[in-house]
Amino acid sequence: MLDVPQNATEAQILMSFKKMAKKVHPDKNFDPRATETFQDLLKAKNVLMDSTMRKDFDQKLRCSYGETSYSLISSEKFPLKCTTTNIKVPYYLPQNRDCFTKYKPLGNLWEIMVVNNFWNTMRHACNAEMHYRDTLLEYARKMQMPSCDKLDFFTNGYY
Repeated sequence: MLDVPQNATEAQILMSFKKMAKKVHPDKNFDPRATETFQDLLKAKNVLMDSTMRKDFDQKLRCSYGETSYSLISSEKFPLKCTTTNIKVPYYLPQNRDCFTKYKPLGNLWEIMVVNNFWNTMRHACNAEMHYRDTLLEYARKMQMPSCDKLDFFTNGYY
């Protein structure tokens, strides 16, 4: 939700919070869930700004729930489809898990982490696609087209 790296500084967290708060604040955003979204954003900022709460959050994610506790892609290991509450991001859990009870101690922070991971994954994929497209366009511009060149020569050469 705050879209900051795991080792973000307080300045980065505050800057991201202010940017997002302008978009989701209930006074500016008339979505029925704007208040809830803003409260989630505020909670995320407060956890990340408080070093004790931040360490506790990181510890809960790493130790209590294992290294890989969910996936954004369905697989044999992660077949159970769940979605986040606000923006309906799909994520997948191991079959022996429950979408609603496993992460209850983390509250909305769990969903915030899933959504952040989703946004970061999408940004990375989008950047890779744009780079691939630009590479192909550059290749296409340099590609020789002898038939077209010959056609152009004969068409323009005789008129």
